[in-house]
Amino acid sequence: MALDPLQFLISNLNSIVTIKLDSTNYLTWKVQISAALEVYDLLGYIDGSIPMPSEKITVTTENAKKMVTNPIFIEWKKVNRHLRSAINATIHPSLLPHVVNLQHAFEVWNALGKRLNSMSRSHIVQLRNDFQRVKKDAAKSMKSYLDEIKQITNKLAATANLISDDEIVFVTLKGLPREYVSFKTPIQARETPITFEELSNLLFSEKINISMDELELNSQIGVSTALTAHKGSNQNYQGNYPTNREQYNGIQKVAVGDGKHLNIKHKGDGRQLEASSSSRE
Repeated sequence: MALDPLQFLISNLNSIVTIKLDSTNYLTWKVQISAALEVYDLLGYIDGSIPMPSEKITVTTENAKKMVTNPIFIEWKKVNRHLRSAINATIHPSLLPHVVNLQHAFEVWNALGKRLNSMSRSHIVQLRNDFQRVKKDAAKSMKSYLDEIKQITNKLAATANLISDDEIVFVTLKGLPREYVSFKTPIQARETPITFEELSNLLFSEKINISMDELELNSQIGVSTALTAHKGSNQNYQGNYPTNREQYNGIQKVAVGDGKHLNIKHKGDGRQLEASSSSRE
């Protein structure tokens, strides 16, 4: 087999395999690598369908047999060497110590699968749990809330675990706080499904409406508080007058003209006045 397809693959590897393999993205990496190798008929070198041939073969010449190097093995060895280098080039440096001493591409492939497959599945389970628990709280803006949902679903999609728009919409509505109840009801009652992008646009509009309502409510509360405070100050002013009738007992002089005064005696709550004397001063 000519090496041209392999050489082309290596020279274009960065555009074909878009991620570096780590402990969280094995399934995505495997899909990309497998697809690329299959296109160029190279997948068999790592999945075992093109096994390593014998290094030596027996040939017969002029009634004599002798062992010679197998030309198929030489070709296989060259392909294997290039494939091993290509795979290692797509691995995160933290994983290289686990495969650097392996001689064959299929050994690297199998070792990575054994090490990372279960870890990748655990990562998917964690992402799904995060997706189901995402909530919009007071400390999180609407944009941050929707971005978080989008990031989780994108990570799941990268592992070949696609989430339907219906499920994304359901989880998004479920995570909204109580003040969005009147918004959620008509969305959930729709006969035609709504996409996540459409829901996002509606939520941004609803957030603006809720913010304006809160601003108006706070303004009304402020006015009411101010009026209450003003009324309270008036009541306090009026309340400065004692309510105990006995505290009002006493004599007060009231001017009646010509420099004369009339003695007035306060009784009870001060609303009843009684002249203690008709004499004028």
